[in-house]
Amino acid sequence: MSVFYGKVIELQDIEQHEGQYGMRIRLSAAESFERVWAIDNATAESLLAIVDFDGIHKYRLSRHTVWDANRRQYIGYITKTRRDQSIRYPFVCSEAFIHNLNAVQRVQHLDEIHALPFLSLTYAEREAETLQEEEEPGRNQQKKHKRQRLPMRRVAITALSMLSILLLGSFDALSLPVAESPGASAFTAGTALPAFQSVRHTAAMAEASSNPAPKKLESEPRPKVSSEPKLRPQAELPSFELKDAVTYSLPKGYVALTFDDGPSKYSAKIMKVLKEHQVGGTFFFVGENVGKHPAAVRAIQESGYSIGSHSMNHANMPLLAYEEQEAQIKSAAESIEAITKQPVTLFRPPYGAFNEMTEEASRAHGSSIVLWNKDPEDWLTRDKGKILHYVRHTEPSGSIILLHESQAVIDALPSIIAYLKDQNLKIVSLQ
Repeated sequence: MSVFYGKVIELQDIEQHEGQYGMRIRLSAAESFERVWAIDNATAESLLAIVDFDGIHKYRLSRHTVWDANRRQYIGYITKTRRDQSIRYPFVCSEAFIHNLNAVQRVQHLDEIHALPFLSLTYAEREAETLQEEEEPGRNQQKKHKRQRLPMRRVAITALSMLSILLLGSFDALSLPVAESPGASAFTAGTALPAFQSVRHTAAMAEASSNPAPKKLESEPRPKVSSEPKLRPQAELPSFELKDAVTYSLPKGYVALTFDDGPSKYSAKIMKVLKEHQVGGTFFFVGENVGKHPAAVRAIQESGYSIGSHSMNHANMPLLAYEEQEAQIKSAAESIEAITKQPVTLFRPPYGAFNEMTEEASRAHGSSIVLWNKDPEDWLTRDKGKILHYVRHTEPSGSIILLHESQAVIDALPSIIAYLKDQNLKIVSLQ
């Protein structure tokens, strides 16, 4: 096993030098260390609108990114945590950021991290290295000569990175405003990064200076990301974005129909009913079932419905060690993603059973846990009438209704949807 299996990227600060930004990160797995990650100004300023490095909360970067077809921009995710509370926030990011994030995720060994041109030593590490060189002038001179010989491979990476930055352009920030920094020089791959200063320490000086008004970034045609599959446009369906690490319910006025234990021979029929009534729906698939019904998985995704994972083989998560729980989440997600070509960001633990390790493993893989607050026990009764009776005699507003893939659910579904619509509820897919 590599030393970076199950890596976690913790964002510790966003630092600045001469108008250019770098993220100070801690990369943790079997080993952990800090680096400064050079990022473009637009991505940095989008993050700065969210984070507050108060010494109490922690921030972790998700490995998942998505393309927002409506706003024509890429979206990354960062999770803010404190003890057992977690909130996931979206932020606008660039193609260059996604490319570098993918490079970090592909790292399997320590030597590969050292070869990434956009990562550099932290200021403290560079200062210590400089001090050591001053104490050993002979060795210092040798190191300088070595630095002056830039390998051809590094030169090629530099040229490609500069071309990527020139082609990147700007992104339409819309609800997440970002400001251009005029006159800022770009970081180039393979170049030693300058000593950054903390944004917190320079905020007062920046406020006192005469900066131009924030400029709205212009949109551009969707760029192609070579390391990410092209996402299919989704159908317009009612949806609700979850922001908590663990969700049991929805705000009043919303209701979610969720379907567990698929995919199965019933999946396509359930989807057909949802489509006929133009309502949302969320499917939680068991990983080992995905390979048996790939066509159903693909059809549900292409129709715009949400797909989450339900572990690899319907495991009771609290009975497993952390590594086993992580493998359940990771393997199930990968089996789904292999078909949908989209990241899986929702996880429902079987039986609704989870512990702190489950939450940690879910966060590490960019997922939020989705539970429920209404359970008609359809898996037990397999009776259309009893399922419908339950829904009609409970308060549906704000509920996440737990259902399972069966013929009884298919038979009851049209009446359930009609009843929920009569209550003026918005039936949404979870995202």
